[in-house]
Amino acid sequence: MSVLIVGAYWVSIIFVALWVHRASVNAHKLSRGLEISPGWAVGWYFVPLANLLMPFRAMDEIWRVSHNPSAWRTATTSPVLRWWWALWLASGICASASSVISRAATDAQSLIIGSVFGAVSALGSIGAALVLRWIVRRITLAQRLHRDTEVF
Repeated sequence: MSVLIVGAYWVSIIFVALWVHRASVNAHKLSRGLEISPGWAVGWYFVPLANLLMPFRAMDEIWRVSHNPSAWRTATTSPVLRWWWALWLASGICASASSVISRAATDAQSLIIGSVFGAVSALGSIGAALVLRWIVRRITLAQRLHRDTEVF
């Protein structure tokens, strides 16, 4: 079962990375002066420490350009993006805590605490995935509205 879960996780990473890259390419076609390239919109997820902020900034830039290409710099960040990123970070923190606590466990109580952190991490991941699904749909829809112009 673990092999299936890990496999599904990596497949979803690939699909999300492909979508983020494509959405960033489209955002660059919609407007000028973006700070994060399509490659880095994906790459920042894999750079330690930078992955705590830069993927959010890339997604925020994609969101704002997709919804308001002419005034994206002054557009506000969607609260939904903040929820997605908070869930993603909380899930990662809980997963790390679960791993550390479980490996150091010397009694049943420690194993239970580690398992609770693991369960919270899983719930956070599910929440982040559902919110990301909503974000992907909204950005895709916004970019499709621009598809009929000469930009695409």
